[in-house]
Amino acid sequence: MLPSLFLRLNTLWRRFPAPTLSSPPVSALTMGKFVVKLETTSLEKVLKTIKAGKIAQRGDASESLEWICYSIIDKNNPVRLWLLSGEIDGGNVGTVVIRSMSTKDKASKKCPELPESFKPVKLDSKIWIHTTEYDVREILGKPSLESRGWLLYSSEQMFKNDPRAKAWGEHDWTVYGSLDLRIRSGKIVEMWATKQEEGSSSEFEPHPLQNLDPRPLQEYLRRMP
Repeated sequence: MLPSLFLRLNTLWRRFPAPTLSSPPVSALTMGKFVVKLETTSLEKVLKTIKAGKIAQRGDASESLEWICYSIIDKNNPVRLWLLSGEIDGGNVGTVVIRSMSTKDKASKKCPELPESFKPVKLDSKIWIHTTEYDVREILGKPSLESRGWLLYSSEQMFKNDPRAKAWGEHDWTVYGSLDLRIRSGKIVEMWATKQEEGSSSEFEPHPLQNLDPRPLQEYLRRMP
């Protein structure tokens, strides 16, 4: 069974670290002139705009996960890109996963090549596959957590008495973000970028990501395609 969608938000650790950033490290992905905003742009919009790939699905109810996969073929830096949407995202892209490909890997039916008109692909964090660990630290500062070859950056931003919280029956609106980076030989080889927004009480409560382990989902994606 696919793990809960909360699992995708924390990469390798059973405790969600205290935030060290005041705003999400990643909020948008630019594909050529097309901008995918996390928690705003839907997977349907991505598919309709790019006109390539398909929406895959796994699990149901709170375990539901949908995604679109693209191969970005580049002689020097080929990568695979997943745009993920879980039940909590309401059909919008909530997580972006980027993983380095071997130069021998090819596009497939499950993960077709991204059309040239939607290149280059960039994150608004100015960080990408093969960015050096040194440059990451220069841009984002000290990680919220370091463990077993990963750097994790997390953020929490609360807006008091925000109108968006009314639909949740709350007073405040909280925006969470994370950027999980796998480092090998001093460079990024895998990235998980997430943004989540929700109503919250004025009194701080532990984040629901604590004590969760997303490794089953990671391994599932690594086997694709």
